[in-house]
Amino acid sequence: MFIRATLLIIWPFATLNSLGATAQIAQDNDKKELEALQGEWVQVSGAVFGVPTTADRLIPKVIVKGDQWTIMREPNDRQKAAGKPARPLTLTIRLDGAKNPKTIDQKDPAGHIVLGIYKLEGDTLTICRATGDGMRPKDLAGTEVTALEVFKRVKK
Repeated sequence: MFIRATLLIIWPFATLNSLGATAQIAQDNDKKELEALQGEWVQVSGAVFGVPTTADRLIPKVIVKGDQWTIMREPNDRQKAAGKPARPLTLTIRLDGAKNPKTIDQKDPAGHIVLGIYKLEGDTLTICRATGDGMRPKDLAGTEVTALEVFKRVKK
């Protein structure tokens, strides 16, 4: 009886402690995932709504520093005519490397969050993300409701 009563008292705390440890492992895993993405990337291919991205529409450079994903864009025609550079777009990213497939959330400065999944293999990063307010993709196959982007790490 004493052992059973003790287990009933200890069990909830042991379970909470176990959940805390699991959360810490996931957080550490996410830090490692984020560290692996640090640096400069260039988009080499992609597809939006199932249509391949043309070379002039590829992202020329992305810089990942901490949890910031900064897209360095080319100036549009109006900016070129005025002799002004394009302004970069910085998103805050959140990774969950414990999920399968691994997930990435990209939040823009206005607070809109785009849900995606990713795969990092060596110096190749593949991201498949929802378009608009869509649901998180289930796999890395670009479809008519997703954007698929493939990046290569810039060697220094």
